[in-house]
Amino acid sequence: MTLELNPLRFAAMFSPIWLLVAPSLYLYWTDWMAQPWLLAGVAGLPVWAWVFARLVQGRWRLEISTKGLVHHTLAGEQLFEWSRMGPVVIKGRGPHGFFQALVFAFPIETEERLGFSPGADGPGELVAKHIGRSVLAIFGDMKPRDLAAYIEAQRLAHIRKR
Repeated sequence: MTLELNPLRFAAMFSPIWLLVAPSLYLYWTDWMAQPWLLAGVAGLPVWAWVFARLVQGRWRLEISTKGLVHHTLAGEQLFEWSRMGPVVIKGRGPHGFFQALVFAFPIETEERLGFSPGADGPGELVAKHIGRSVLAIFGDMKPRDLAAYIEAQRLAHIRKR
């Protein structure tokens, strides 16, 4: 199953900028009017985010496969194998928990690059144990809680098969 990037959810992440632009317009009207293109860029950030999301919608996605949860990003893809993945929950991320994210434990494999021996608990591994891995809940049309429950059900189903 493939869950594509939801442009409206992605754009909504940028909508708090309007809370800052409104008082700024009131206080600095003449400065903003001197640079209308800057105003269009800043105030239109949620719209620009929506346009960007529509352009990359097919490439930035989550895929639920038999191997695990695959997070296709613009830079590559990450495979989170079901057998190594911890339970999936929804948690707030960002300032005041504004962003919803799928959070789960998943061990880090690149500790060797940091100068630690394989299997040792390096700083990255400790961070992963306490914070977990996060994937923004901006994929598909389900509510974030339903999305987390669905992915968790898939994880449990694939673990039971083995």
